[in-house]
Amino acid sequence: MDIVPPTALQIAALVILFIGFLCVPAIAKAMGPTLDSLPMRFAAVILILAVLPYDKLIALGLFLFIGALYIERHHDTLLSVLEKVPTGDGSLRFPVDAIQDAGAMKVLHKGGHSAESHDTMDFMPKQSAQDNEFEGVGSIDTKHALATEPLGSKSQSLFQEDLRNAEAMQRGNSDGAA
Repeated sequence: MDIVPPTALQIAALVILFIGFLCVPAIAKAMGPTLDSLPMRFAAVILILAVLPYDKLIALGLFLFIGALYIERHHDTLLSVLEKVPTGDGSLRFPVDAIQDAGAMKVLHKGGHSAESHDTMDFMPKQSAQDNEFEGVGSIDTKHALATEPLGSKSQSLFQEDLRNAEAMQRGNSDGAA
């Protein structure tokens, strides 16, 4: 497998994307909520897919740049919702109380019990099922034979010619001759 050296166009595009990557916080702040619009998201996907057939390395760099823009945009959104608490070592932390107050987390009730009430079913036999009293329902012998007729009896009158042809074929085949 031969390693192909990058062309001048690739180097120039990657340098521009690297400079853009370094400026991602400023670009994300300047574009603001425009990044979250549906046309902008479609444009980003179409741009990456349009560059992909020409050069995979530039398409990868473009994907990383656009991904960094969206990550920075939503990172700033989260930071604007939460309050920052400085710690002793100079870093910032987000207290759990601030996360719960901001509505980012739903407070769960401890104990593992549901607040919903469900109907309970009692599968124990009732008094009426425990006695051995038989109550007659009347006559259970209500079945009777249905009126039947021979197969094709109604259609014989409609298809007289076909009946004659069928009988002739039956007589012709009775000896096994066609």
